[in-house]
Amino acid sequence: NPHDRIREDYLRILRFFRFYSRYGRLEPDAQTLQALKEEGPGLQKISRERITKEILILLSLPEPLKALKYLDHAKLSPFCFGVHIDLVAFETFLSFEKSFKLDPHPIARLAALTKRNRDKAGKFLKLSNDQLKTLQTFDTLTSNQMQDPNYYCYYYGSELTLWAALLQVQDLKTATHWFNACKSYT
Repeated sequence: NPHDRIREDYLRILRFFRFYSRYGRLEPDAQTLQALKEEGPGLQKISRERITKEILILLSLPEPLKALKYLDHAKLSPFCFGVHIDLVAFETFLSFEKSFKLDPHPIARLAALTKRNRDKAGKFLKLSNDQLKTLQTFDTLTSNQMQDPNYYCYYYGSELTLWAALLQVQDLKTATHWFNACKSYT
């Protein structure tokens, strides 16, 4: 019985999505998904540190989108992120990541998922001071229209600038401009 197994350790909810992201090829069992949804409030019994660890592992995986779609469909994002997630912004961000063959950056991915509520998500999750500062920097940089790549690369570094630009832009042409500018910055 999936309900009993989940109640033994509510962290199994998040592990399901992590393992699904890594190994899932078929549609998940409907009974299991329903049990995950119904037992989701039990995540409130788990420490935020443990939730954060699982979320960051999930966001470090090469293909987390499908698992996150199931997580969101089960209405679990408020228990995992403290906010509703933006899968459209996340999918756009992932497409840029793939276009430029970038390794996953879990905090940039978190910023893409929580586009409208980064501050609230940052407070909900127990991020390290450096991770929280990075998330806040992404929020600061993307709150204004970024214009001059050299300016941002000078003040924030080319890597952080590139990730922030990819969080903000909406099309591949503009993303390519920022990618090339950041990679050639010296």
